Amino acid sequence: MSDETDSSAARGNGDPVTCESEPQGSEKSKDDSAVPLPGLKAWMSALQVVSLLAAIGFVAKLAHEQMLGIELTDWSALDLSLFAGRWIVDTLTILLDVLSHDHYLDLAVIVLALLPALAMIFMQEYPRLLRAARFVGVGLSAVLLSFLIVHYEMPTIALSNWLTADLTQLANPVHGGKRGSREEVVRYTYFMSKTNVANESDLQNIRNAIIASYQGNASADSKDLASITDSLNHQAAVKFGDLLLKSPITSSDAQEKLQSWYSHAFWICAVTLLTLIVFVVKGGKDLEDELLSALYYFTAFILLPVGCALLPYMYGKLIASSEFPQATVITSAPKAEGSDSPVRDDATGVLIEQSEKGYKLLTVNNGATLLQIYTDPSVKLNIKPDSNQDVVRYVLNSKAIAAAPAR
Repeated sequence: MSDETDSSAARGNGDPVTCESEPQGSEKSKDDSAVPLPGLKAWMSALQVVSLLAAIGFVAKLAHEQMLGIELTDWSALDLSLFAGRWIVDTLTILLDVLSHDHYLDLAVIVLALLPALAMIFMQEYPRLLRAARFVGVGLSAVLLSFLIVHYEMPTIALSNWLTADLTQLANPVHGGKRGSREEVVRYTYFMSKTNVANESDLQNIRNAIIASYQGNASADSKDLASITDSLNHQAAVKFGDLLLKSPITSSDAQEKLQSWYSHAFWICAVTLLTLIVFVVKGGKDLEDELLSALYYFTAFILLPVGCALLPYMYGKLIASSEFPQATVITSAPKAEGSDSPVRDDATGVLIEQSEKGYKLLTVNNGATLLQIYTDPSVKLNIKPDSNQDVVRYVLNSKAIAAAPAR
């Protein structure tokens, strides 16, 4: 009774009466006003994921296009997301495959690289050791990312036009010095991953074709600049051709080496990213140190984005599958006189792309790469079952057979 009397008195005096349920209702109304549409936050998160996948797929597919040297027309968000999905699945498969092949040294190096980050987490009671761990962690991240970009990722940029370039252009180094040497190692390893060493005649044809392109073009006594250049190119072609013929690695070994390089690049990005995250979370007052903060910002906002962005680029150049099916494109023509069946013009090659806009068929004729585009809706396509083959290997062997000198 007393409570009812007090409340009625309060209402009679005009004093405001508060209820415990009002704050909850007000908070609910604020939340409803903050989110105008139900599920908008989920839609925005999904859009961010799709955008990230499209960006990854764009970088990887752009690198793959540059590697093949032909233009790919399907750049829709769905196609880029599917390419990004291939990147994720292939990356996980490669990481598990590399670590499962008794690569204990790789595991040991990964654990050692993680030690500074672990020290930042568990050495909070030892300020001097903690400070040293932070310097070592950020400094090691900068060194590893610089090594990743220079040694693994940058040399892959020189790999391009493998379906359209001449064999000698693929053999001759583009740059000199250490950069050219590293590019030559990457190019040679990729070259060997696309050859069948068990078939020595194919390698012999490639070797002869490379050397024959510069045979007799240069004179040893000539001082002409063009002649000297031809002479150097001829020497490089002979060196590369002999290296192919006497290769210390097989095709499977070369493929394993490419996967190992990619695996190392991924682990470097992962370890450095974890180290920098731990540094920020456990950084404390060390972020105010000018030298340490400058090194951190340089590593986190310059080296790490470049290294992570070039990972899908490296995948598109070295890892992405270049296997395509063999197909026969059948072009229907008007019926011939006195014939009940239409005349058919068949073309057989490697199906590079198939979309709503038509087909792209790649063939090699007398050492020249031909890319035939069919956009007529009346064109029919016959894909041979279980006919997938590596198009780079197909082109290299076809060009070598066409350019090899007659015996």
